[in-house]
Amino acid sequence: MVRSESITKTVGDCRLKAAASTVTGDEIDVDVRTYDESGHETGRLAGRLRRRDLRTAGRALSRLLSRMADADGRLAGQFEELRKTYPHAYQPWSTEDETRLSTLFAAGSSVEELALALGRQPGSIRSRLARLGAVVPDSGAATG
Repeated sequence: MVRSESITKTVGDCRLKAAASTVTGDEIDVDVRTYDESGHETGRLAGRLRRRDLRTAGRALSRLLSRMADADGRLAGQFEELRKTYPHAYQPWSTEDETRLSTLFAAGSSVEELALALGRQPGSIRSRLARLGAVVPDSGAATG
């Protein structure tokens, strides 16, 4: 006997569709998809489970995804706090950013001054200067 179940749920700007159907007497196909507000698919989780493992797999998956969401929330909070001091932390460097960094460094700005001027962490400033071939003194004071 083939049996199918499906649900659709919308939370905020995310729409979720989940479907499960019997493949054989002991196997179930599961397909979970998420969509953005435009209707474009943003994620998919699919697989086949034994019927007797459904409840255990469901609980484990629920716990796993909850932990991931909690971790993302903590990370988002850490980034938000960090960006109060360094607004461009963990954002890609543009060519203009690199040019400004090189110019200010050549003019004698310290790593700490560059960090504040560019809104990035001192470690990021040192890394980018090294990538650009600049020699950064251990003290962080620029020598050009």
